Amino acid sequence: MTFDKTWSNFISLLYSELSLESEFFSNAPLLAHYTSLANLEKILSQDEVWLSNPLFMNDLEEVRFGVNNGVDLVHRNQDLRASLGADTRRAAFYDAVNRAYDEYATEHVLDLYIMCFSAHKHGDTDGRLSMWRGYGANGNGAALVLDVSTMRVIDESPLVFSQVHYASPEARRASIEAKISEVATFMLQNDMPDEFVSRCAHVLFQRICLFAIFSKHHGFLEEEEWRLVYLKDRDKERKIEPYLSYFNGPNGIEPKLKLKAKPIEGVIGADFLFSDIIHSLIIGPSASSPLTKMTVERMLRTMGKERLIKKLNMSSIPFRSD
Repeated sequence: MTFDKTWSNFISLLYSELSLESEFFSNAPLLAHYTSLANLEKILSQDEVWLSNPLFMNDLEEVRFGVNNGVDLVHRNQDLRASLGADTRRAAFYDAVNRAYDEYATEHVLDLYIMCFSAHKHGDTDGRLSMWRGYGANGNGAALVLDVSTMRVIDESPLVFSQVHYASPEARRASIEAKISEVATFMLQNDMPDEFVSRCAHVLFQRICLFAIFSKHHGFLEEEEWRLVYLKDRDKERKIEPYLSYFNGPNGIEPKLKLKAKPIEGVIGADFLFSDIIHSLIIGPSASSPLTKMTVERMLRTMGKERLIKKLNMSSIPFRSD
């Protein structure tokens, strides 16, 4: 077996639980992004979606848990230590892991951006009450429902999209440890060359980061979350850099990735049209009224997006915020 094939098999092993291939989108459900009406206006008027940094989100502890525990388990795993063999190989491997961790903590996490969605059922014109309360301005916001089934993934795009997996802290640690042990077995059986030991360490750390981003405590299970994530270390040609921006809002100034929903070479396919994937709009239950409906329709006409009027729904959940 050539080394290229061995390396390809190693990458396949690392990412076996994450569905990042093109055909994955055809099996994705409808996805709802719950937000405020003001943010919905920005999204639609500018064909622009905003990704947020986890340092300014409730998910910071989840990301920190995954990365810190992952690196700790790499250092503790005896199968991995044994598979590396010579002291020089061990030193090269662990030094590479530590460098990747330091670079992530001081640079990449500062430009890590996430946009969150919730799985949405066909025929649902109301949305999910828990999501309205938590993310949809306590029922006064809106849900942008997308159908991504026709989208395709560009290999090595810095934008990664996948489902969030839920488990207890103990189970999440066990999953990371199992993956590390798989890596140890693979390296032992395939006698990875010395010059690729550091490279193996780096991609293992990248996989741990993705595990951290795409896993959460099982208490959030009902959210059925999916995430669109920007990973700076995959943006070799800095295609996304022009869209790095900020928002000065009620919570103070914070970094944002204001991503234009349009084709971007090497990032988003040339055949992509944002309007094609908008399945419907839902106005939250606390804001739903004939007057609000009329005003949102006027907003859509003003934007030149009349075709979305027929996709507009008013949530009928009997919920009114205080």
